[in-house]
Amino acid sequence: MKVLHLASFNGNIGDHANHSGFRRCFSMYLGEGFEFDKLEIREFYRSWGIRRFDSTFVDYVNQYDLLIIGGGNYFELCWDYSQTGTTIDLSIDLLKQIKPKIIFNGMGIDDKNGTINPDNIKKFKIFFDYIVNSNKILLSVRNDGSKEIAQKYYGKKNNEKILRIPDGGFFVKPKEYEHVEIPQGKKLKLIAINLAGDSENIRFSKDGGDGRLTKIQFVNECADSINEILSKYKEINLVMTAHIVKDYEIIVAVLNKVKDFYVRTRITIAPCVNGDITDGDYIFDIYRKVDLVIGMRYHANICAIAVGTPTIGIVNFSKHKELYRDISMEDRIVASDEKDFTKRLVNKIDLSISNLSKMKQENKDLLFKLTIENELYFKKIKELLND
Repeated sequence: MKVLHLASFNGNIGDHANHSGFRRCFSMYLGEGFEFDKLEIREFYRSWGIRRFDSTFVDYVNQYDLLIIGGGNYFELCWDYSQTGTTIDLSIDLLKQIKPKIIFNGMGIDDKNGTINPDNIKKFKIFFDYIVNSNKILLSVRNDGSKEIAQKYYGKKNNEKILRIPDGGFFVKPKEYEHVEIPQGKKLKLIAINLAGDSENIRFSKDGGDGRLTKIQFVNECADSINEILSKYKEINLVMTAHIVKDYEIIVAVLNKVKDFYVRTRITIAPCVNGDITDGDYIFDIYRKVDLVIGMRYHANICAIAVGTPTIGIVNFSKHKELYRDISMEDRIVASDEKDFTKRLVNKIDLSISNLSKMKQENKDLLFKLTIENELYFKKIKELLND
């Protein structure tokens, strides 16, 4: 079968994790008889303006036997220009002209990212009702609270037709690399810290008037946490990781506040392997080889768990909180937009260092459970293709 996969391949390495895990499972459960072609969804974004969801798109899709859209957070209900209120600006009339079966894979439904226009909720309902009731379309949402958002707006009946699935990043299997960022032959504990430099209007308060931390306050408190940890644990080194280039901005801002002695002697920075040029495995292999991952990004947390490493989630997106709630690991969360961040983060690091073996076992137990859920998902895909 010829498969067209429409998704973000040039977003950040979390996108690669999602697709890599999904494709690996696709081959494992459905066989090797599939030929995948990639279509970059950002070409349909207004900011890129290269393609449109129009008759040309339909003609292109109809050359294939299967269309996969996602995974990704493409059902954000905040795009007024769109016929669906979301990134997928595809009319039902055009959707009906698509001949191959369609899988909306691991989609995120989001009502927090941006200002939600009530008209978008109505527009998406028409689209949502059609796709969940079509016998040629399968809709799955990732385990980040998306199904609950759908039920809030569109009721229980149609919501029961949605599959909630684990993010594909839980099933990554990175290759082995030699890492110059990781000291060789030394008995050290290593902590990877991933900081996110985008979406500042969501992650931080503008002026602190709402009681949340501003970006400057977060940077100072993050640096204070690093200083305290490196002072307390002489055997710990840090490696900073970026998933997109913009992450370096906040990494540098934090390290500029860390004691110069620590920056020069006990901290390294991993390269950014963003986009479709490289596959992201280099960073995921770092997550596998450290003792603890402290992650701000969604897939920094998911991929660390996938490779067995204990995690601390620095959380300021509701989706990240919902993910940890869904996998019953809320005790690993540290909210980064609330007061006393330094104290709470240092306490969580202390607790994690004392319980690394327990946390690794929790990861193992979770992945066993998610694997069973994933197997059921691919049975549904097989039924769709065989119908």
